[in-house]
Amino acid sequence: MNVRRASEPDFETLAALWRAFEAEVPEPPHVDPDPEKELEEIREIVRDEIALLAEEDSRPLGFALVRRRGPRRATLTDLYVVPGARRRGVAAALVREAVDVLRADGLEYLDLEVQASNATARSVYERWGLRDHLHVLVGRLDELAARLAPRAA
Repeated sequence: MNVRRASEPDFETLAALWRAFEAEVPEPPHVDPDPEKELEEIREIVRDEIALLAEEDSRPLGFALVRRRGPRRATLTDLYVVPGARRRGVAAALVREAVDVLRADGLEYLDLEVQASNATARSVYERWGLRDHLHVLVGRLDELAARLAPRAA
């Protein structure tokens, strides 16, 4: 397996991997995804940030995308490994490469978002040493309105 920086010619490969990720782990019902915007963000990350591609025998195994958020922190915006390549260290290799690049640039922290329902990814991230920092709670407005309505006396 080889992990390398992705470049503009890799965009279609990254886009296909991102689409596979979105199909496998769809956005929660309260999120309205904009695929064109997401793909443009991937193009920006390839151009200006850290985009990594894992391959074996010229076959893509997965990808990682990272954005710098300041002088000390970066965000792992996307991490995906194709189902047939899981449990082989591909995700760890991608994140290890990202960490090496970020540390060489003087950054100290990496954060990421993961869906609460994605227990597999959460357990991997916890094993790597990432810890909960912020919980985002979501509620339907009609349910909130019903629960918050004044009670009749």
